[in-house]
Amino acid sequence: GGVDGEVIEVERGEMRGEVEPARTFGCVEDAEELKKRGLAMGAGLHNALVFEGGRPVNTPRFHNEPLRHKVLDCFGDLRLGGVIVGVYEVLRPSHALNLQALQALFADPRNYSIV
Repeated sequence: GGVDGEVIEVERGEMRGEVEPARTFGCVEDAEELKKRGLAMGAGLHNALVFEGGRPVNTPRFHNEPLRHKVLDCFGDLRLGGVIVGVYEVLRPSHALNLQALQALFADPRNYSIV
């Protein structure tokens, strides 16, 4: 569920209205397996965008809500590194990829400066 090939740019100050309202998302087909693994325990139609057969079951808040939620995930993951001023471009982001980016950034002090 998402908009393949779409690009989104978020400037400072645009989080509140453009990104923060984006809910997590998932497929009905995956729900039971996730719950067996102890994941997505509180997920439901009230707080997640749910897809079945590639179509949303409930009404998306934005035409590209999954993409916006991925941006929200990126911001949250990168915030674990402190306040970062810069540009982050990523294709098919994930929590693991964001962690790898932070590790690469902080692996060499020449990659960053503390201001």
